[in-house]
Amino acid sequence: MFDVLLANSHALKKFSFRLDFDGQNTYFPGAASDREIKVISGAVKNLDKLEDLEIDFINTAHHFAGDGALRCLMSSFKKMLNIRHLSLNIEHNSFDDDQFEALFFRISDFKKIKNLELNVSRSIWLSDFSIVTAHLEKMTGLEALKITARAVNGEPEDFPEMLDSLTHLTEASFRLPFFDPHHADPQRRTRNADVEQKLSVIRDRRLKKELREREETFKQAVVARPRQKRRLGG
Repeated sequence: MFDVLLANSHALKKFSFRLDFDGQNTYFPGAASDREIKVISGAVKNLDKLEDLEIDFINTAHHFAGDGALRCLMSSFKKMLNIRHLSLNIEHNSFDDDQFEALFFRISDFKKIKNLELNVSRSIWLSDFSIVTAHLEKMTGLEALKITARAVNGEPEDFPEMLDSLTHLTEASFRLPFFDPHHADPQRRTRNADVEQKLSVIRDRRLKKELREREETFKQAVVARPRQKRRLGG
């Protein structure tokens, strides 16, 4: 049914779908979900006009054990080169290094993406943020990045370095358990102060961009004014 509904939907600009495998195949977790993922992959692969995409991954942890099924799903997005906004909601799940690698490997192909949101209801099981950073650096058009998670496995020591490398960002928002300016651990407070300083650099970048855009708009208005007067005089 899903593939039939999308068969003639090539012109869609906005699309969202939920992958929810709650209660399915307790003893054989991959059986039905693999078939469903193949159906979904086949249905969405031709939505090449999409600009706004939202995906909810709910109760998919057992079905995405390893990264095979997730890579299969993400490979169907390779034609979606017009994506501007991507929102990923990972609920009742804990994605690990391999799964984040599979996820961001394909996302980094979205050269026109401007806004990326990642919401994780449980844990981000990243050994280090460089797994994500390497792909985010390729997304040179990315302007806004938002990451929210209830927990992060381990101490992401390289989080400040990630912000340093994303020089194209003009907006960033992070709601992460380790990022607390008032944390009891002095070392963590120092690290978080470093993160806050880097976020202020990103905010300054946005202000400068807005100022340049206003100046350009003003210049265009000034140039257009004499033309209008000449038309009226003629």
